[in-house]
Amino acid sequence: MIQTWTFEVTGSQRMNCEGCENAVQRSLTRLPGVRQVQADHHTQRVVVQLDPAHTDTEAIKARLAASGYQANQLAARDAAE
Repeated sequence: MIQTWTFEVTGSQRMNCEGCENAVQRSLTRLPGVRQVQADHHTQRVVVQLDPAHTDTEAIKARLAASGYQANQLAARDAAE
């Protein structure tokens, strides 16, 4: 089942522009099971649509960390909601 997870960038390194958003989106869409990513530098939020059978919160947080961003998961819900 596809779910939508929301993360907030929390560390000292922030997304500052559309280039940062695009880098995060490209990085996360390479993870198995990730269908769509929306990153917003204004809100410091990253919304990920994915199949949780193929990836997990730690994999997403690790990929964000590899891109230079610390993040916490805020919410998870079924995509149909």
